[in-house]
Amino acid sequence: MGTKVRCYIINLDRDTERWHFIETQVKALGLSYSRIPGILGSSLSDAECEYHYDASTVRLTTAEIGCLKSHMLAWKCIAEAEEPLGLVMEDDIHMSPRLPTLLEQFDADTDQLEIIRFEAFPETIDVLRRREFSIGPYCGHELNKGHSGTAAYLVNKITAKTLLQRCKDAKTPVDHAMFNRSVGYNGGVRIIQLIPAPCIQDDCVVGHLKKNFLSTISDRLTYEKRRESILKDFLRPAYRSLVSILLIKHGIKRTHARFM
Repeated sequence: MGTKVRCYIINLDRDTERWHFIETQVKALGLSYSRIPGILGSSLSDAECEYHYDASTVRLTTAEIGCLKSHMLAWKCIAEAEEPLGLVMEDDIHMSPRLPTLLEQFDADTDQLEIIRFEAFPETIDVLRRREFSIGPYCGHELNKGHSGTAAYLVNKITAKTLLQRCKDAKTPVDHAMFNRSVGYNGGVRIIQLIPAPCIQDDCVVGHLKKNFLSTISDRLTYEKRRESILKDFLRPAYRSLVSILLIKHGIKRTHARFM
């Protein structure tokens, strides 16, 4: 593939199994990549952690602070790299074999403050019905409201620099800082979701391909824990269809970013 996109993979030194898992994938797909040594929250000093605490909000765990600082390190690398675009990935994702073709054909606006989410997610999302772009089976839709997860996302240099500057004193988890409008770190940044999505985190995988990696952020819920009752699972498609009909007049649709 070309060199306009480099992958930046966040990996803790101790997580050698995860690194073998993801490096095997990127090599097989022929992707350009760099390893970002993840920052272990428990290794941070009290002063470093205190900087990200806020008495008026839920106190971040040391693992969440380490995760935030790890992503900031990836943004710094993107801002300083030769390639105009960087795909940040956490080390427990499964990648679609279509990913190299998608990246080769990607033509992101390098002057736009923009985060493009490559991550599939089991929960529903609200997006604008208007397509921002389409590449093969993948379509980009702007997110209408905040979302969680930082397993795979693409940013350009100007966005990486902006996030780095704004989040240096962030007091929320990195995904909240990036995707939640109410916390004030991502003003003016357009957030695009790929539908379907070419990457999926291991805890969202079902079946024999699942690796059962332990979470490096212990207080985050696994996909199994997020699953609701059988009755709600049965009723959800009808409810989602009804909501989607009601949202049409606002130019919004409720959908899933499934893995493909």
